Amino acid sequence: MIVGVTTGDFGYDLLVFAHVLLAVIGGGAAFATAIVGARTRAATGEAQSFGLSLSTALGQVMIDPVLWVAGGLGIALVIADSDRWDFSQTWISIAFALWLISGILGSFVIRRAGQQATAAAEEGDAETLESSQKQLAMYRGIHHLVLVLLILDRVFKPGL
Repeated sequence: MIVGVTTGDFGYDLLVFAHVLLAVIGGGAAFATAIVGARTRAATGEAQSFGLSLSTALGQVMIDPVLWVAGGLGIALVIADSDRWDFSQTWISIAFALWLISGILGSFVIRRAGQQATAAAEEGDAETLESSQKQLAMYRGIHHLVLVLLILDRVFKPGL
């Protein structure tokens, strides 16, 4: 139990609210990068560089840290409601694994591919830019799939 937070009280409800709110903000921003990415691939010159740097900034400022904190709050919720939830439950183990995969993809893989694409756009390296944008789109697609699986896991709670 987290000191001062028990199931059904305001503190617990506040944790649930923050967990869901941050998941919506981070996940929504992650899905928005697909639109920015599609528009960026169709752009040229400064517009293309701007789109790539915008996507990277969204990841660094809004998506990655927010989703890391949302998962941390999920862990706090399991601890706060240990009479009902346990880390050995299948759905919690799946959620934890998917959260780690999402965080690693966003904070390391997608960020690096975005930085490479931005640098290639700024340097006018068309070949590297095209390759980097394809990788970026693929990694984002995988990230989106992981986020959808995370939502499915949270809703249906397999093994419960």
